[in-house]
Amino acid sequence: MRALLLDSRAWLDPRTADPVASAGDALIRVRRVVLTRRETLAAPSCAPPIPGRCFVGTVERAPAARPAWAGVRVVGMASVACSTCDACRAGLGAHCPARTVPGLTRPGAAADLIALPAHALAPVPDTLDDDRAAFGALAASAAHAASLLRVQGKTYITVLGDGPLGLLTAQALARLNASVRLLGRREARFSLCEKWGIKHRHESEAGRRADQDIVVDCTGSVGGLDLALRLVRPRGKIVVKPLAPRADEPKGLERAALARLIDNEVEVLGSRDGQLADGLGLLSRGQIDPLPLISRRVGLADAPAAVEHLRLGDPVCALIDPTPRT
Repeated sequence: MRALLLDSRAWLDPRTADPVASAGDALIRVRRVVLTRRETLAAPSCAPPIPGRCFVGTVERAPAARPAWAGVRVVGMASVACSTCDACRAGLGAHCPARTVPGLTRPGAAADLIALPAHALAPVPDTLDDDRAAFGALAASAAHAASLLRVQGKTYITVLGDGPLGLLTAQALARLNASVRLLGRREARFSLCEKWGIKHRHESEAGRRADQDIVVDCTGSVGGLDLALRLVRPRGKIVVKPLAPRADEPKGLERAALARLIDNEVEVLGSRDGQLADGLGLLSRGQIDPLPLISRRVGLADAPAAVEHLRLGDPVCALIDPTPRT
């Protein structure tokens, strides 16, 4: 099969071995895959090093337990639980200590085929097109953040981060509360907020009056948590999406951030992946719109150039279509 490989550079291997599907796996032919800038900056540790966490595809070979899934369109979880440990048996698969991440610790979807366990998949409604369905895992994460909060009334809510997750999370929250605003650093992305009717400001222009009831940190950085603690009111609430520390992360934030957290009695909630069905529901009902996030749309042959574009420029994400052209 063809696969986008990502190490010190991005390149297309036309002769990558097909994935081997175990008894509980589905073999899926990929229809669309979303690549974000963050993914392109973190080389996968799996072999082969294929990126791509968010995708939609068609089940080419169904697992024995679900033979009816053959030919069904599916999306996959952003992390794959083992399904057998104590956490998984207790319904806490998102916290499975043995979980793997497509595109990072297991081969991702930027290829013709991907194999994933059936329990990490969800069928796509017929009413949802491939382009939107490819954002299913990101939409699930946004839906999960919204589900943790009571945001009705005049609650003041700030979403930090103008990456794909931040932009989708702001949409998911704005449908519940019109006071939601987004703080980011890339002014080119503020036009997306205007399109959706979401308030927005540059991070540097926001006051630090500690008056926000809720802050949702989608920056993936310790610096984002530090800013969240400066914005949230005493006894307010912060939701933190998974951190992805960078080499250039400012130092010395942890002690000051913890002091503010304790002194102001702030409640901090971690938020991971969420349920695929919830994300697909938001997409199907048109309650979040991911299509404006697509900055570049290419076939698999042009995926290496799209990766370089993501690394060097200011696009939100690239949509890769591996399906052959006739």
